[in-house]
Amino acid sequence: MVVGASALVAVAAPFGTSALEIGPRFIYWLISITAGWAQWSLILWIIHGLTKTNPLPSVIRGSIASFPFALMMAVEVGFFREALGTPGRPGLITFLGILGLMLAFCWFSQFVFWAMANRAAATEPQGSEDTEIRFLKRIPSKISGELLCLNTEDHYLRIHTTAGDSLILFRLKDAIAELVGANGMQVHRSYWVSRGAVERFKKEGREMALILSNGMQVPVSGSFLSSVREAGWLE
Repeated sequence: MVVGASALVAVAAPFGTSALEIGPRFIYWLISITAGWAQWSLILWIIHGLTKTNPLPSVIRGSIASFPFALMMAVEVGFFREALGTPGRPGLITFLGILGLMLAFCWFSQFVFWAMANRAAATEPQGSEDTEIRFLKRIPSKISGELLCLNTEDHYLRIHTTAGDSLILFRLKDAIAELVGANGMQVHRSYWVSRGAVERFKKEGREMALILSNGMQVPVSGSFLSSVREAGWLE
């Protein structure tokens, strides 16, 4: 994806990069897009760390990340334009134009990921008479084992089993719908936990968490606390 995007942008030659030959231009965009992806991942990682105890929905997290990412990219592109000697200094209007373009690109990407997740959920056969736990078929073979926990990460769902963990493009609410009949429950808007994975609970002030057999510490939010307590998970 990065190589393909770099090739397309190198041909389009935006932001004054037409001053470069096609070879150096492609290398520049390859480095820039790779660096941009790394910056985007870092921003998401920071936001995830700051909201770890109460994770934000993936769409909101991505939208928030778009602003610092777009600002960083606009500054970097402005410096590059000046380094290339593009006629005229970037100026405030040009800077705002680049900033707006970066924001539009980020939000469009968020929409594409959201649409892909919804399409994956919509195309899955429902089979109302199927009594088996359908979500178990989604577990990648490389981590085939007993299901322990699910948690959201941006537009993806991380599956934790006794054999490891892996990401799939899926929504937690759709996974929970497919886990009907499984011995587990949602304990947080971003977590579903199997009853057999819970070893003990931990309380620090008003915060409650479940300690799982794989060492994970899963937060229990207030909206799910009564259900968890009624199920006997905190005894």
